[in-house]
Amino acid sequence: MTHTIAAALVTATIAISGPAAASAQGLPVPARQPVAALQAPALARAAAGVALTRVEPSRRDPVKNGAIIGAIIGGAAGAVGGWALAQLFENEGRPGVGPFLYITGLGAGTGAAIGAGVDALIR
Repeated sequence: MTHTIAAALVTATIAISGPAAASAQGLPVPARQPVAALQAPALARAAAGVALTRVEPSRRDPVKNGAIIGAIIGGAAGAVGGWALAQLFENEGRPGVGPFLYITGLGAGTGAAIGAGVDALIR
């Protein structure tokens, strides 16, 4: 049984090593195809009138999309923080609209900048 496994490993090694190793061992070597045989499918398509089209890369995603998505996410996070700050201000008897708008705008601006930066890095 050990000899069978060794023979199988030698055969696999010869098969992996390629045509030169197979020829040295007296095994049949597969014939190489001429270049014309490799080009035959392309010539057949051309003769049949099938046109090959070049695939152009699609238009790149503009950075504006990342800025818009970032502004929405940042604005939502800022609105939550602004609402909490506005509640604190109103609890102390002061108007909370100003801090709410300020924190919401700050979050939207920061989110837009981060979103545009990330979108530019991905490009």
